Amino acid sequence: MNKISTYRKQLGLSQRQFATH
Repeated sequence: MNKISTYRKQLGLSQRQFATH
């Protein structure tokens, strides 16, 4: 479950950076 949480967190961070870029 921790792996999924990290994956979701990374995905959200990536999307946030992409949107800010």
